[in-house]
Amino acid sequence: MTVLDYDSSIPGRYGIRNMQDQSADDFGSKRHLREDPKLCSTTITGRPRLLLQLPFEIRSHICSYLLPTTVEQNSKGIVWRRGNVAILAVNKQLYEEALKILYGNSTFVVDVDWDAISFKYQWLLPSGLVPSRTMRFPDDIAARNVPLIKRLHIRVHHVDSYTGMVKYNYGGHGLTDGLKSRVEDLCRVLKGFPVLAKLEIELLDGNKDMELGQTVLEPFSQLSNVHRATVSGPVAVAYARYLEGCMIRG
Repeated sequence: MTVLDYDSSIPGRYGIRNMQDQSADDFGSKRHLREDPKLCSTTITGRPRLLLQLPFEIRSHICSYLLPTTVEQNSKGIVWRRGNVAILAVNKQLYEEALKILYGNSTFVVDVDWDAISFKYQWLLPSGLVPSRTMRFPDDIAARNVPLIKRLHIRVHHVDSYTGMVKYNYGGHGLTDGLKSRVEDLCRVLKGFPVLAKLEIELLDGNKDMELGQTVLEPFSQLSNVHRATVSGPVAVAYARYLEGCMIRG
């Protein structure tokens, strides 16, 4: 039994590709949305569909306790906490409600590098170990679920010229321009989100030139669908406040 087989919180079961044998395209199909007769029986505790009779706010609280979610650990950062996704198989209504909670209440960590945009998925095991896996963002998440994401922590990696030559065979302004292009690609995706409740942008810069490094964040100023935004890292305070204002003002 592998770590992935053991951990029931792995999001491949609810729309993230390559995490389980079952693909995101299969999950959520009519075959999986058939109501479970044991869970949806009209004779549960002698009352019909008790869960669906509860107010939406109470159902949401129940789902938030059941479903996997993210927590922040001092040593590991943002990790996924184990949960149970069986409620997604009850019926279509609960599937839709639970999926919005699962994606909307969790924080997705996205790394932007010169050559790729990736989702850093790491999950907490009962032993305290934190395995991790890197997946393409947003490609490895089912397209229908991507706009449900409401919270993002984006880390923009601006490496120094030496590291750039070793990893990418690029240096100098080519690194800055290439990274800025990846940020633009990400922003085009984020513009399609109805709303982002929380957007944290962290610049990780291996260069000494702050003025040059912070320019890779400029595409974020084109966003206008953010409720709460923070910019951190080696960025001038005035420029950070400018970017935050652009994203929120819209």
